[in-house]
Formats: sequence, C-alpha cells, structure tokens
Amino acid sequence: MAPLICLVTSFLLFLLMGLFVPYFADWHYALRAALGAMFLLTASAHWGPRRPDLIRMVPLGVGNAGVWITMTGLAEVALAIGLQIPQLAKWSAWAGIVMLCCLFPANLRAAREHLTIGRKPVLPTLPRWTSWNRNSKVGTLGSGCCFRPLRGFHRLGWTALEALPDCLVK
Repeated sequence: MAPLICLVTSFLLFLLMGLFVPYFADWHYALRAALGAMFLLTASAHWGPRRPDLIRMVPLGVGNAGVWITMTGLAEVALAIGLQIPQLAKWSAWAGIVMLCCLFPANLRAAREHLTIGRKPVLPTLPRWTSWNRNSKVGTLGSGCCFRPLRGFHRLGWTALEALPDCLVK
C-alpha cells in the first residue's frame, strides 16, 4: 500500500509544484516524476531491514533469491532514473511494464502464503468480496462470474492466476 500512497501523493505534489516550476505543469512529467519516486521507495526495501521478507517472496526454483532481490532493486533504481530522461522515458516505461509482470509471481506467492513485509501482511490476491472454493477449483465473484487457475504453475511453487476468467483460459 505504501508504494500506491507514495505514487498518488507525489503525483499530486508534483502537479502542485507545476504552479511554480513549468516543467511539472504537464501531468505527463509530474506522473513520470511520481513513478520515479515510487520506484525509489520500492527499491529502498531491497537493501534495508525488509530484505529477508522480500527474499522469502521469491518463488522456489528461480535460483538464488538474494541475487534476484538485488537485481530487481537495481532495476527499480534504473527505471526511476530512466523515466526522468526524455530520450529514455519510453523505453524505461516498457521495461517497467515487463519487470512488473515478471515480479507478479513473487507478489502472488507472498499473498497466497500470507507472508509479511516489515511485519505487515501483504495484500490478498483477490478482494474480500470474492469466494474461493478449493474443492471445485473455481472462484466465484459476487456478480456470479467464474474464474479458475491456469494449469502447470504449481510446479513453480504457485498455483497462480486465479483471476483469469474462463473465457480467457480455453
């Protein structure tokens, strides 16, 4: 939740700064600066007291978790910098999308195994208004939509992607 709070708060602050600094008057530049602040915040966890918690999040079978945590921390710092350089901003944005997609399994594992970061529980994978029936392997939303997990992910230590609708898994 802290990264989201950092993103929204810093975006609003950079927009406010746009009243005095013309560079931030354009919301695109304010958002890029806010994303940079958010990535620097998340990168700081990779070397501080929360590092052991992040290491536990790494799915089994992907190698040395400590090295992955260090590399993703460095990548987040590089993204924060790259988003601020106009010539690199577009490439950095695409790299950020790819990186966040690659980090999703670790976040999913942390949520499913009820891990903590800094003694605070991570957010759940599905909202509270959903129900999960483990016997039928189908999750049901309050609206009646049915979801099921993809096959094969259990070999990596997670039964991921429960939130994909049946129409996407055929």
